[in-house]
Amino acid sequence: MKIITCLFFVWCAFPAFAQQKIAFVNLDSIVSKLPETKSKLQIIESYGKQLQAQLEKKTAQFQQKQKQLQETAASLSLILLEEKKQELEKLRGDIISMQQSSRERFDKKQQEIFSPIYKKVNKMVADFAKVEKYDFIFVQKNTTNFLFPFAYWQENDNVTQAILEKMK
Repeated sequence: MKIITCLFFVWCAFPAFAQQKIAFVNLDSIVSKLPETKSKLQIIESYGKQLQAQLEKKTAQFQQKQKQLQETAASLSLILLEEKKQELEKLRGDIISMQQSSRERFDKKQQEIFSPIYKKVNKMVADFAKVEKYDFIFVQKNTTNFLFPFAYWQENDNVTQAILEKMK
């Protein structure tokens, strides 16, 4: 009985879906064409280079201490050798933590910088949808690891270019 009820509701709802105007948009394509994107990307690149430099400095310290230990290991007592190895392991752990922290900080900075741009683009898409009387505009992703909800769509349903035209 439940199956029949579900099928009845799907059958009744189908004509409503058939009447709706649906399209898709590639937000990343729009964002990449905005004038402010280039300066924001430069900020992100600079920040990433700062974080990378910090990691490289810490890694160089580790490599230097590791090299020193290898050169002097034969002349050290077992207790001192063990202390030096523990020091190296702690430094290795610090580097791993720093890598994770750097990635999180980078992602947070990127989110902070690009959030206003994506809000602006989302508003442009919403305004376009209202003017053109679209019921739904889905977001197309460029990444292949993202499961886009549709396996097929007609290219003429892509409103990315129309939104870009309205930006001018």
